[in-house]
Amino acid sequence: MHPHLQPPRPARRTGSGRLGPFPGQPHPPGRNRSGCALPRRRDALDVARAYHHAWTAHDFDAARRLLAAGLATEVPINTYADRDDFAEAVASFGSLAERVDLVAEFGSGHQALLLYDMHTQPYGRLRVAEHFTVSGGLIQRIRHVHDTAVLRSAA
Repeated sequence: MHPHLQPPRPARRTGSGRLGPFPGQPHPPGRNRSGCALPRRRDALDVARAYHHAWTAHDFDAARRLLAAGLATEVPINTYADRDDFAEAVASFGSLAERVDLVAEFGSGHQALLLYDMHTQPYGRLRVAEHFTVSGGLIQRIRHVHDTAVLRSAA
């Protein structure tokens, strides 16, 4: 049999009973040198969920830490100069949320989308689609789509 067509060799057991290094590799895939599982890289949906969980729990500092320094935003009513400006708005408006019901979530590659109903005392239910672009574990861009009629009439 050709050497490249041979089935892969099984992992070797070390004296401790743990799986040892694979031939040609310093340690088994997905594990460090001592055999412990390595943390999984967070994909866009993981980061979007973490951000959503943070602000809906009113942990606005944790939500801000998931925003990249060069955050770009596209929202229907306001504009934000930078990450801190947007984070301040999230804290202000997010503190009005009495309940947030996640309707749907999708993720692929560096993008994620959350669809949720936000219930607030002054405005009632607002349905929001929030689209995220993530790189390096941080949110680089946020786009909001929601009906602005209720918000505009209150202004």
